[in-house]
Amino acid sequence: MKALFITTSTDNCDPIVRGWESFNDTPIAWVRYREGAPEPDDAHLLPSVDQAAPDVVFYIGAAWLPGNPRIETLQEIRKRAPFVHICFDGGDNPWWPKMAEYRAAGCFSRQVNIDGAYCPTADLITLCPIDPRPYQAWSSAVKIRRGGFAGFTGNTYRGSIVNPLVQKGLVELRHRVAGYKNSDYSQFARWLCETRCTVNTAVTGTNTRRHVKGRIIEAGLAKCAVIEEADAPTKNWFVPRQDYLTFTTLSEVAYLIHHVSDEEFSRVADNMHAKIVEKYSAKSIYEAMIKDLPR
Repeated sequence: MKALFITTSTDNCDPIVRGWESFNDTPIAWVRYREGAPEPDDAHLLPSVDQAAPDVVFYIGAAWLPGNPRIETLQEIRKRAPFVHICFDGGDNPWWPKMAEYRAAGCFSRQVNIDGAYCPTADLITLCPIDPRPYQAWSSAVKIRRGGFAGFTGNTYRGSIVNPLVQKGLVELRHRVAGYKNSDYSQFARWLCETRCTVNTAVTGTNTRRHVKGRIIEAGLAKCAVIEEADAPTKNWFVPRQDYLTFTTLSEVAYLIHHVSDEEFSRVADNMHAKIVEKYSAKSIYEAMIKDLPR
């Protein structure tokens, strides 16, 4: 099956797009638009669809930016092929009116929220279909660090949890590479495969809701044990204390990193990895997205 991906220009789409590529032998077509452009950057999209002649089109866009494709352009794309909207953060309510607008206009065959959280305007709620291949390449990596966190912290709720752990030497901080280019992402996957546990905060961008971060799936693929917020919707997909460990306070995180045995970390990491392979692989998630897909 030939797929065309239409995405923003940000490189964090790469592990998701490559997730389709990881199990599909037919080369993908991929076109980007500039979400920060002053006007809709969509003049090239319809010619790209016509040239690619795909069996299915996937769209990954921004919520409210002037460079987004016009409603009319999205409607025309759907006339040419089944059209799936993949929303990264549908669990955060700023997305809901935009997705409702798309639904009312009939822009997409299906809208999919991949952050595992409640989204009233999604036709399907699932998890991130992360490309497993960079992690498979480092599957024999030795765990050389106990705790790690990759991403931006700053003066945020996330920072209030992660930064003190970094200052105490319990967690090594790794900033995300400037662009998910394949070589850079491979090195990130290696770093995570070499890390015994990682802490996660589940807050959305508005800091008002919780969702299942893509780093949960990444950690599972890397067999890196996850220490997750107890009230995160992760518990709707994985089993607390079986597939991951939970915390409610900063002191609990510090205690877990310091006192949990290597064997216990390995047990929960192996359980989460097995569940992802069995139920939440990129192949399984994408197959659910396109099952009985209407035009």
